[in-house]
Amino acid sequence: GCGECVEACPEAAISIVDGKAVINELLCSGCGACIPACPKGALDQQGLTEEQLKAQIRGILERSEAEIKILAFVEREVAYTAVDLAGLARLEYPSSIRIIPLPSMSRLKLEHILYAFAYGADGVMLLEAPEHEGPYGKAHVISEERADDYRWELEDHGVDSVRLWYSRVYVPDWRKLKKVFTTFHDMIADEGPLDEETRIQLREELG
Repeated sequence: GCGECVEACPEAAISIVDGKAVINELLCSGCGACIPACPKGALDQQGLTEEQLKAQIRGILERSEAEIKILAFVEREVAYTAVDLAGLARLEYPSSIRIIPLPSMSRLKLEHILYAFAYGADGVMLLEAPEHEGPYGKAHVISEERADDYRWELEDHGVDSVRLWYSRVYVPDWRKLKKVFTTFHDMIADEGPLDEETRIQLREELG
């Protein structure tokens, strides 16, 4: 084992034994930060496998009939609580927004974001919890660095970095979510839908 996952784990729950990654389930929080770190794709997550996550992404985008499609990955404890409160308060936000909850944005690979663009997304939002909050707090620190990397790597795949949004959401921020969603929707509407040629190219790259 190369040990990349050991370095990435915010809970120090992974060790290399006889050349293989071994996860201490008592220490593991289930944040998923180790998965994108593995260059060989040898790690997966029970209950949120690569196959399941891709099926969610594709399914939610294919069901959307919105003219502009925005996929929002939302940290499921803190940030999603804010989204939930906004819904209970009947704050309306653009119908372009579709939400997938995740333990942490550190679970996402660049591949997942490219997959979203390949199968219909015109914009992708990453709404993370504040640093050190919630059960996956330490992982939220990692996710911002990765998001910055992903933003620039998107350009190499023909997708403008403006199409990826990252921000942290506190529970009291639920009142501001309408503005956050509307601002990004307007940005993407100005950019226009991602061209079909880029989507086809991405699907070929992803295999």
